[in-house]
Amino acid sequence: MSSEQSNKNLWIIITVICIVVLAIGAYVALQDNQPSNELNPETSATTRPLNEHGLSEEQMTEIAQQSTAQTEQMQENSQDFAELVDESLLEQPIAEDQALKKDEIAQLEEVQKQLGEQKDLLEQQHQDADKLLELKEQQLAELEAQLKSNHPPAQTTAQ
Repeated sequence: MSSEQSNKNLWIIITVICIVVLAIGAYVALQDNQPSNELNPETSATTRPLNEHGLSEEQMTEIAQQSTAQTEQMQENSQDFAELVDESLLEQPIAEDQALKKDEIAQLEEVQKQLGEQKDLLEQQHQDADKLLELKEQQLAELEAQLKSNHPPAQTTAQ
């Protein structure tokens, strides 16, 4: 095999690998952009077993860990966000120069945007926690039902 043919084969292999990597990246990006299917509390019955919900113990544990991680992250970020909201900003006069006014307005809009993002994160975290609580309550009810069905009440005998 000549070096020209080897170089050509090498470039073909590199091109195929790049295409595969790009395809995987596009797939992951599309999966991240798709909205997640959330359970509708009105349509989910509380008497259905967990496996009918499509959630296993591992998945529920993962949801709990993600919620905990989000909570910790939000607590760490709350200090940063607290620094963004400085009450003295509301009382300071706006500069007379038009360029400075535009700059201050842009900064305030950025702060407002960050606060909106924090609100959205907190709402999502709250929804996840509610969903997890609902699933845990359902799991407890099912375990209690299993205990009742497996162990009928013991009859005491009088001596």
